[in-house]
Amino acid sequence: MTYPLPTPEQLAYIKELGQSQRYQSESEGGFPTDATYFEAKGTLIIDPFMDETGQNEVDPVTYYGEAFLASDFMEEPQPCPISSTPPHMDRVQGLPD
Repeated sequence: MTYPLPTPEQLAYIKELGQSQRYQSESEGGFPTDATYFEAKGTLIIDPFMDETGQNEVDPVTYYGEAFLASDFMEEPQPCPISSTPPHMDRVQGLPD
């Protein structure tokens, strides 16, 4: 099956959503219950711009291919339910440079 490629606008939204979910997962110590995800290489992916280890940035289209293109990330974008700002940033804003 052939899947359409994401537009630049879709990719920008997906990147923000993925980062938000990753920040939420890291701050709460678990998988967000309402997360958008897909499975690839035996791992649930909540940030498609990171590899399955969460350590390396990737292009989701070339790295994950059909698993990404067929995923819920490619559905009609919904407003992101969580902030894309890391939770610790509210404590460091306003500090002198």
